[in-house]
Amino acid sequence: MRTLILLLSLFTFSAAQVVGSTAKPFTLYTVAGKSVSLSDHSGKVIYINWFGNTCPTCLQEGNDTQTKIADRYKDQNFVALGIDVWDGSANSVQNFINQTGIRYDCLLNGGSTASDYGVQYQKSTVIDQQGVIQFYDRTNKISAINSTIDGLLSTTGLEEKGAAVSSFELKANYPNPFNPKTEIPFSNDREQNIRLRIYDINGRLIRTLVAARFAPGNYSLSWYGKDDRGKAMGSGVYFVRLEGEQTQRMRRILLLK
Repeated sequence: MRTLILLLSLFTFSAAQVVGSTAKPFTLYTVAGKSVSLSDHSGKVIYINWFGNTCPTCLQEGNDTQTKIADRYKDQNFVALGIDVWDGSANSVQNFINQTGIRYDCLLNGGSTASDYGVQYQKSTVIDQQGVIQFYDRTNKISAINSTIDGLLSTTGLEEKGAAVSSFELKANYPNPFNPKTEIPFSNDREQNIRLRIYDINGRLIRTLVAARFAPGNYSLSWYGKDDRGKAMGSGVYFVRLEGEQTQRMRRILLLK
């Protein structure tokens, strides 16, 4: 069994970015000639900003990746990297750095690496402490990126168990009733986009635990009785809904304090 750690992600993973795929190793260089390898940051949460050095939107969004992501986690087990997928010169990337105010390492000649990852410019990837890709989407999805990183750093977990499965199923949570934590197991029989959400008894969305692309397998996700803003929920009946591309499943759970 290996443990994958994630929370909220977006529902638009590309085929190359299946949740649970191992991040491919790379070694690239900064504008100052410093070598940076993915393995240098083993055991950390890694954020990658895939940019084009003259891409207008990348330039516009670049400062947010510094102030709202890199600065937010600078004192934690985290590192941010930028990778130029347009293979610009050192001067071009330095101009990008100057215009955006980015202070984390921006790496040159990343086009081949981007192809290996199946990514494009103006995108972001988050890799967990075990080297597993947990997020891939637009760079301007700051709240989703932060939610993913928050979850990784707080070790709220998703466990993948390797046994083959033949059905799409939401299994009974345990314990139930629970306080403060419950495990929500589910099985997935094919590669597809999946969302797992918590609703209150009035049908109001409380928490999106995950929204991402999954490989076939058995999984178990933890819920700590909090909403998407981190607010603790009160005692009561809640509903878990598992949504696949063609099928949905729902179960009733009980939080007792």
